Amino acid sequence: MEMTIYANNIKCEGCIQTIKQRLQQESEIEQVDIELKTGKIMIKTNDNISEACLNPILRSLGYPPK
Repeated sequence: MEMTIYANNIKCEGCIQTIKQRLQQESEIEQVDIELKTGKIMIKTNDNISEACLNPILRSLGYPPK
């Protein structure tokens, strides 16, 4: 399953690495790709994980969904 979330405050490669490292701690997440210019986070999962589960994680990191 693939999902896309757009988040605010992604400003540099350090932001991208922070998000990737945290999301990849979730066992359901296989891959995370992020576009710096747009704040687009593309997530590939091996199971059904909802956007509602991921939004609080992004908010806690300081990257609230748009």
